[in-house]
Amino acid sequence: EHHHLHLSSCHECLQLENSTIESVRFASAENIPELPDDCSSKPEDKNDEYITREIKRVNLAGKPPNILIYVGCEGSKMQFEQVKSVLEECVDGDSYTIYHLREEQVLKDPWVDNAVLLVIATEETISEENHKQFIKFLSNGGKILGFSSSFAFNGIQIKRKDKLKTVCELVVSKPDNTEIKLDFLISGCIFEEAMKENISKVKPLSRLSNADRDLVIVRLPYGNSGGEAVLSQVHLELDINSMDIQTEEDFNSLKISNTKRYEILKEILISLGLSCELREIPMLTPIHLLSSDEVRLLLLLGWLK
Repeated sequence: EHHHLHLSSCHECLQLENSTIESVRFASAENIPELPDDCSSKPEDKNDEYITREIKRVNLAGKPPNILIYVGCEGSKMQFEQVKSVLEECVDGDSYTIYHLREEQVLKDPWVDNAVLLVIATEETISEENHKQFIKFLSNGGKILGFSSSFAFNGIQIKRKDKLKTVCELVVSKPDNTEIKLDFLISGCIFEEAMKENISKVKPLSRLSNADRDLVIVRLPYGNSGGEAVLSQVHLELDINSMDIQTEEDFNSLKISNTKRYEILKEILISLGLSCELREIPMLTPIHLLSSDEVRLLLLLGWLK
């Protein structure tokens, strides 16, 4: 069963339903309430708690809290579920809804205006039409996370290096400007800066720990609306049990780095404006039973046990 996208207003929702746009079907059933112009002011009515919670569900660019995963033309349901599972381990599950962006939906609105993050997790060549649509998403303030994909822009090129090992040591830059070295599975490709004038826009997040210090994770801004992408040739989306690992040595090194893999992925998602905070589990409240029939009360208590 398909659901409707989180839209910015009921008026838009009615327009989209009347025009029977197919791509609206893969999104969430909830509607985003209309927010006041000044979202920084403190709500003062009886709906304070509800409004505050809903504000957290919409990012600063006004994007509804949908995360879309694109796994290409040949991507399977299993691939989608694999990436979805990793993301669910990182993001706040109460704030985001994750959907599969299928190939036939890429060129159809309204997903471009109704998603906070697009995850591209396919090594297939991105068609020119799809590339333009992804760039349009960025120009509207969208965020993109690329997992070993062929998607690139702003003078960044992807180059295959056949001599690279499957498992390599990386130097990862942390948000506090420190660096750590970890072993990760890589795609066999690296990033190169083809246009020197765009070098200042490219922020390296990780390099191979080799003589060439090849770029494998980069951050790229786009446009003037807050669009941004983090592109990775490191398989941060793959669980150690799903990898095709050749040697026991590689398996052991990846196992040691697995916890840090989630930590790095969370830091990337947070830098893209997503919430990865763990919600506190509310305390249990007591139940008081009142009964005028002691026999029935004892039967009920026995059933509860």
